[in-house]
Amino acid sequence: MSAFQPLLSGESGTQVTPAGEVQLAGPTSREYTGLLMKCFWGWNTLNSLIYDIQGESGKYISTSCANDGVTFDAGIRLITDLLGLIYYLEESDAAGSVRGYVVDSRASGIAGATVMIRDSKQVITTGITDPTGFYLFPAAGVLTRGVNYTVEVTALPSRATITPAYQKFTWEESSIMLDKFVAQ
Repeated sequence: MSAFQPLLSGESGTQVTPAGEVQLAGPTSREYTGLLMKCFWGWNTLNSLIYDIQGESGKYISTSCANDGVTFDAGIRLITDLLGLIYYLEESDAAGSVRGYVVDSRASGIAGATVMIRDSKQVITTGITDPTGFYLFPAAGVLTRGVNYTVEVTALPSRATITPAYQKFTWEESSIMLDKFVAQ
């Protein structure tokens, strides 16, 4: 038996010392945002939930709970479980995706921007950014391995210009996180 045991089964990162103290192994709160930016699909919802949990800890979420004589911080436990879910979902992205953000000069997301992927002949697909500026294109059955594609922001809610004007990639059937498009 090791000196540390998982609080619950799985690889959540929370561990209990033999003295009953809970320790969080893994990303610090400053690393949460960077981790979530790497992820895809509904990460914006998970990101919002993590910020809500951080904001409610000590108010509506107890910072001192006990289970079978072990005391732990419920907020940290919830956040750790969410990060475990994010890791799991990120690893299950077998089909691949193309994703990124459209932001303003202060790095705030721009909602409602139209983003498109095209090859040398035609537009393949278009999408609209969510309230955090995030876009995602599931690529399974849409993109062809070895083909060069261009991603552009074609419409913004304002009359700003975008840097870079476009980004190119060659599809290799693995997920791609593009650099941010920045509205100036």
